[in-house]
Amino acid sequence: MLTRSAWLVMMAAVLLTACGSPATEPPTLAATQSLPTRAPTLAPSPVPPTRAPATPLPLSPSPGPSTATPAASPTAPASTPETGGPAIGPIAHLTVGQPVTVTAIHMLDATTGWAMATGGVGDPDDHVFRTTDGGATWRDVTPPENNDPSAPLGKGATAFFLDASAAWVTYYDRTAGPAVSSPVVWRTTDAGQTWTSGAALDMTDAAFYSPSDLVFVDAQNGWLLVHVDAGMMHDYVFVFATADGGQNWERVVDPFKDNLPQGCGKNSMVFVDANTGWVTGDCQGVQPGAPYLQKTTDGGRTWQFVELPPPADQPDLFKRDDVGCGTYALTFFSPQSAVLAMKCLLFTADPLRVESFLHATTDGGRTWRSSSLPASEVSFINPDVGWALTATDPNNPTAPRDLYQTQNGGQTWTKIRSVNWDGQFNFISEQEVWAVAKTGDAIALVHTTDGGKTWREIKPQIAP
Repeated sequence: MLTRSAWLVMMAAVLLTACGSPATEPPTLAATQSLPTRAPTLAPSPVPPTRAPATPLPLSPSPGPSTATPAASPTAPASTPETGGPAIGPIAHLTVGQPVTVTAIHMLDATTGWAMATGGVGDPDDHVFRTTDGGATWRDVTPPENNDPSAPLGKGATAFFLDASAAWVTYYDRTAGPAVSSPVVWRTTDAGQTWTSGAALDMTDAAFYSPSDLVFVDAQNGWLLVHVDAGMMHDYVFVFATADGGQNWERVVDPFKDNLPQGCGKNSMVFVDANTGWVTGDCQGVQPGAPYLQKTTDGGRTWQFVELPPPADQPDLFKRDDVGCGTYALTFFSPQSAVLAMKCLLFTADPLRVESFLHATTDGGRTWRSSSLPASEVSFINPDVGWALTATDPNNPTAPRDLYQTQNGGQTWTKIRSVNWDGQFNFISEQEVWAVAKTGDAIALVHTTDGGKTWREIKPQIAP
């Protein structure tokens, strides 16, 4: 049985290490495989790079934001015959016949959507793709971000897709080396035909640049959450805000401003309008009390702690020193209606045990209703209909997981079936879903039109 001190040491190591990048070999999927297992997101976010341990940030002021200088979109160079990868210069667009592995998908309707993809061996950089035929063919519309031959894992990307025309993308080095001096956010308003870059982001005092969340509520107002350092159970972050569509970015959160608690890991950022936003997180039991949940009502400049109610049948849950609870998968259906998953780890249990709960609000987060969840992974497409999936067993990753569905906002759950693969998935309706399905190191793009009873694998093809 773990002692509390041993648990804190273990979680300190966990917080300093993120997941690796996905493999590129697609799995063979049976026609009757069930729903994928990750919650859909408005902005597909590739796995962040592995972070190296670093010392805390110096608490010194940063200079103000610079003035935007739009950059034109040059023609991407061809791959070099010596390496098979992109030549020095902008990331080369993939052409007909090159391999494609879709790593994240965001469909807008049954025909039109965006995706993130890699080109396989020799081309590890993330590409931006767009389809207008339901995923049968894709066009590479990657912005002219310079590749970095010195980055062995290539460049990853974090993106947000507002509609069929507007999108924003920022790139990072997957190795999480020293922070680049001038990362930018690219913007397109013509479906990726042309891109312009905003002003360079102010990265003063950052140890590395690891953007995890890029969100916009309209064509002008957006925010970027960037992880810049870690240590002593702290996840140091910057939050940048723009009010002009991404041409200029103001750093509204950083450690020395102390306006967003830097302790605990931050796992998502959500905004519902130009002023109101939320950050979820997990303190892994280090910080006692209610789980990490922060809210802003002034566009990210100041943040306040939001106290969630404990489960009715466990009123002392947040007071126990052997339990660590975190918030995940915050989903808004309107400025007033939202659901939020909470995972609580009983770290002195042998074996370790996770209990999951669903919180729902109908008044913009002033009050919350708590109920039990049968599984830790949750995804809702409206306030009533959602799915929950048991987590992968780290000791037996190929073991089946159980899939549940609710039709009444989580008050009751019905087991649908067991599943044998995970994935990031994107709902268009209760029946139509695209998914990036994963089994071990294998990955494939799949599609269902009957709510997950049958699946068809889509082999991405680059349009001529």
